[in-house]
Order: sequence, then C-alpha cells, then structure tokens
Amino acid sequence: MASVAHELTKLHALLEKGAITQDEYDKLKNELINRPDAPEPEDDQEVIGNIEIEVKKPSAINMVANALWKLTKLIFLVLFLVVGFLYYIGWKGDSNKSPADNTETHNAQPQSQKTKENLELLNKAANKIGESMKDPRKVRMMECMGVDVWKEKPDGWTAPTAEECAALKAELGVNESSSPQ
Repeated sequence: MASVAHELTKLHALLEKGAITQDEYDKLKNELINRPDAPEPEDDQEVIGNIEIEVKKPSAINMVANALWKLTKLIFLVLFLVVGFLYYIGWKGDSNKSPADNTETHNAQPQSQKTKENLELLNKAANKIGESMKDPRKVRMMECMGVDVWKEKPDGWTAPTAEECAALKAELGVNESSSPQ
C-alpha cells in the first residue's frame, strides 16, 4: 500500500498536467487524508495534521562526523586562544624557561657596533634626563620646550609664562635652535 504522501504527490502531478480539475483534486485529497485504513506512519515519517511527511533522519555516521567537526573547530579555537595569550605575554617558546623568566628583551647584548652605539646614546640621554629632573629650573625649562614631565601635576602647578621661559633660557644658556618647533 502506497503512503498517503506518495499518493498526494501523484494527485498533485495530475492536477499540474490538467488531467483533473481543482475540485476533483480537493475531493480526492480529502478522501486520502480522511480514509480510515490509512497506514500508521513509519519511523522515517512524521504526521502533521492528517498528512504524512517523510523525514530523513541522519545516520549514525553523519552524527559522529558532525560531532567530530564541531569538536575540531572547538580545539582549533582553544589552540588559537592559547597561542595568542602566549604571544601576548611574550613567551618565545624556550622550553628551559618559563614566560616569567624571559628577560632577553631587556638584557640582550647588542648584535652590532651600531646597536652598541645607539644603546650608549640612550643610556647617556636617560642619565641626562635623570640629572635634569633633579634641578627644578631645568624641569621648568623642559615645560617651556613643550615636554610633559609630570605623571601628575603638583598642587598649585601653572604653565610657564613666556617671560619665565625667556628668563630660564638666558639663565641656563639655552639657544633657540635646541627647543622643538
């Protein structure tokens, strides 16, 4: 015995070809749907109202493949996050060191003479800045030159005036070419 869905498909095809009228189709469809000897739906069929619809259920292999695909995507996501975190904290992958022990970037020996010279110049500049920060006149002169020397401005701080800057330039012997434009 053919399923109701299969017979309805045949009826619809006849209607499309013009072999039956819409009224005949509706009458035959109602008879099919409401007949008392209509078979019970099989495992791969679902009943909506009185109409059987075939439902294709995934096989066990497809279900396992889908689960593995989702697991693979999750593993790659976790791996990506771990590698990104390690890159963020600066770990170079040296198995003998932990990320906390990785101080190479701060204590690295220069690889060329030019790098050594640049490092010496930076150290000299840092020392000069450190010395200058001890002299309030020099700190005020740096402010005149547009350098922001304060993490937090002290209470009562005001911006230097043009007269104050001119007086400091004369007192400290700063010429115009050394100030930033």
